[in-house]
Amino acid sequence: MKSVTILPVLALGALLSGCGVAATDCASGSSRDVITSIIREQVENAAEAELAAEDGTRMSAASKIRATVAELKVVIEDIRTTKKDPDSTKRFCAGTAKVIIPLGMIEDADQTRRLLDLPDVDSLLSQAGLKRSADSVTFDLEYSVQPTDKRDKIYGEVEGAAPMFTTLGQIVGAHLARREIEGASQAQAAEVAAAAAETAKQTEAAQKADLDLAAAENKLANQQINAVWK
Repeated sequence: MKSVTILPVLALGALLSGCGVAATDCASGSSRDVITSIIREQVENAAEAELAAEDGTRMSAASKIRATVAELKVVIEDIRTTKKDPDSTKRFCAGTAKVIIPLGMIEDADQTRRLLDLPDVDSLLSQAGLKRSADSVTFDLEYSVQPTDKRDKIYGEVEGAAPMFTTLGQIVGAHLARREIEGASQAQAAEVAAAAAETAKQTEAAQKADLDLAAAENKLANQQINAVWK
């Protein structure tokens, strides 16, 4: 699977340049910050795709999507170094990514998906291989980190987590789309109700016309019977 790469976190440059280290560590704060940034960026991209219309417009602005993704708390736990080459500064790592999602966001996503006749959030997470516990989801994460030759920046790569990013983006997107989807659903329900009322009105008018016709015919028949009887 194609890896996902993010630009280095420049704010970490001063921290690394003075350390004199030959390589960075999988569990270092700078490494975790880079990988966390990758996760956030990819969830933002997935949410933007989820909210994109066919004409290229989006239901929410990019700044709103970014602010919403910032509400997710991302933690990388149980970090291990899976491959270490003494001749290289690159480290291959594994761990568990834990993403804490506000419960209100999950409830909004559930409501939106319900209106769209889509599986609920728990089913969505299960299909993507994410484990949920209350307000958090976890998934296995493989990544690599490497400092530049000057050791003033760190580059990171995440492998094979695209389905997880897509799923988290769908949750964020459904949360942001709730009001618009609810409005569209209510408008559609109002149109259906208006159409049903109009149909009922037309049916009632037709039934009345049939009754009036039957009454007129009955009256005429009575008049003919009376004329013959006399």
